[in-house]
Amino acid sequence: MDETETSDLTRRVALLVAAISACIIGGSALLILWLHPAAPHDRQITFAPPPAPALQTDPRAEMEKFRAEQNRLLPPARIEAAMARLAHDGIPGWPR
Repeated sequence: MDETETSDLTRRVALLVAAISACIIGGSALLILWLHPAAPHDRQITFAPPPAPALQTDPRAEMEKFRAEQNRLLPPARIEAAMARLAHDGIPGWPR
């Protein structure tokens, strides 16, 4: 009994598929060059440099100002109250 796999592609079919694929890829490249002849030319694109970063003159004062603003918007007491309420009531729709 012959142990050869008969469902595989033959070498001829594999070479034909490879040749057709190479022709499609090469033809696409030539078509792009024909439609857009200036595409492969290198162009120098210049961008304006970004502005220099602002340096902190007094980091401690800025951090204190930031924390004061955060506490004004959402005081720690409100966070603690919300956490206590959530612990007592649970999350709606969440199993206990």
